[in-house]
Amino acid sequence: MVGHLAQLDPERSEHFARRLGGVVRTVVTVRLLSAALLGVIPLMPSFALAGATYLVRMLANAVSVPVRQSYVMGIVRPEERSRMAALPNLPARVVALAGPALAGGMLRTWWIGVPLEVACSLQLVYAGLYWRFFRDVRPPEEMDSAVRDAEGEGEG
Repeated sequence: MVGHLAQLDPERSEHFARRLGGVVRTVVTVRLLSAALLGVIPLMPSFALAGATYLVRMLANAVSVPVRQSYVMGIVRPEERSRMAALPNLPARVVALAGPALAGGMLRTWWIGVPLEVACSLQLVYAGLYWRFFRDVRPPEEMDSAVRDAEGEGEG
């Protein structure tokens, strides 16, 4: 259901990227929001609120995926794009394989919210590292708009 809702208007991602001040800032902002929502799910007083929070989190994540994919395609050379199209999804696939076993072990030994809190922490680390390594790497569309903005300032 969330996947279908997120695909209704793919241009929303571009709108968010412009509104938030760039692709990297959008990805980091959405990931921080997603981590915050994930972190409060175990604290929700009811299953309905926890489920609603999770749905909002999934919709937020759906915004960042096309932005992140577009960014990767924009910063790599054309001959590397086919390899790079799959590479960003690799960590998510590895976690999808190992995650249930790790979460099951955590659920047996600790508080039920521990897997979500661990995932929240990992998302915070991800957002911080993404910002650290990519904040100065601009995709071509942002460089083009920066050049247009600079040219427009000189005309006044």
